[in-house]
Amino acid sequence: MENNIFFNLVEIIQYIVIFYSTEEPLFMKQILLFSFIVYNYSLFAQDKIEAIFGEPTLQERQLSNYEKEPEAAAVVLFEKAKVTVKLNKHRYLVLHKEVHKKIKVFDAKKCDEDATVDILFYHSKKNQEVISNLKAVTHNRDVKSYIPNSRFYEKDRYVNYKQISFTFPNVKDGSILEYTYTEESPFFHRYEWNFQDDYPKIYSEFVSEIPGNYEYRASLGGTLEFAYKNSYIKDNCFSVDGFGD
Repeated sequence: MENNIFFNLVEIIQYIVIFYSTEEPLFMKQILLFSFIVYNYSLFAQDKIEAIFGEPTLQERQLSNYEKEPEAAAVVLFEKAKVTVKLNKHRYLVLHKEVHKKIKVFDAKKCDEDATVDILFYHSKKNQEVISNLKAVTHNRDVKSYIPNSRFYEKDRYVNYKQISFTFPNVKDGSILEYTYTEESPFFHRYEWNFQDDYPKIYSEFVSEIPGNYEYRASLGGTLEFAYKNSYIKDNCFSVDGFGD
């Protein structure tokens, strides 16, 4: 059974503080105040790892196989997702997710189909998720082959789903495939993260800053124990002084 985590929205409680000015003219202002409940989960590594896009470590470059699964054609070196709430350019609240992933290729022939990445995103009649800041690069020793924006393709996939696809160039034995992107979603009802996939993973981390005004039910699935998990509350860390067009 795959290890994953699901967050389902149960209830939204909005705290609205209204200030009335005694100065003329009469002034009214609405502010949404939030506390965040921060959930942090990581699998396979006890120590938290930070990564800079475009800069694989020497250890990652030199890795020639994965000892725990020596027959694996590839291994996920690092992946991290962080979900929080932000204002979009129209000043509406959205779920903001940042994703960063690095994969080390051991056998390029067996990874040929997996050199193509598909990023699904949801849309309804009125709203849709937005993918932005997409960057991808193939590392071969000191040579970096970045994918230009013209090679990112968008198409319809399923009912209410679209996808952005791209293919890593120059994939060889020893290549590191790296990509990052941002997703903004107006749909607060559900989101998830999978800690296990087709390839073994050395490090996988998920951070979620859930507004304390929102009540979510978190569901953890799978048989493996998390190497690290923590939750805490950040009080009054976010406010909105007027929102919407």
